[in-house]
Amino acid sequence: NVYKNMVLKFKNFNNLKYVGGLSQIKNIKDPVKLSANESALGPSKKAINAFIKSSKQLYRYPDGNSDIVTNLLRNKINELVEIKKRNKKSKSSSRKS
Repeated sequence: NVYKNMVLKFKNFNNLKYVGGLSQIKNIKDPVKLSANESALGPSKKAINAFIKSSKQLYRYPDGNSDIVTNLLRNKINELVEIKKRNKKSKSSSRKS
């Protein structure tokens, strides 16, 4: 993968500092600066299939007062927070061993 190979060239990401405006990375001709919500790897096959499946209804927005959407998001966020807590606890207990 072209993008993966480009990323692997940078062994120490801490030396790369954000510069507003144009990208200024040495040794790469015309680098593309990605926003925080973009990926050089592109969308996954799962995301592409989900987009295709729902593409005929993309003009529709969920009801802002919908408890269904709010509850789904809340549950997913809580699930991710719990996973993170368990992983953190697991790492700290394995270090003590």
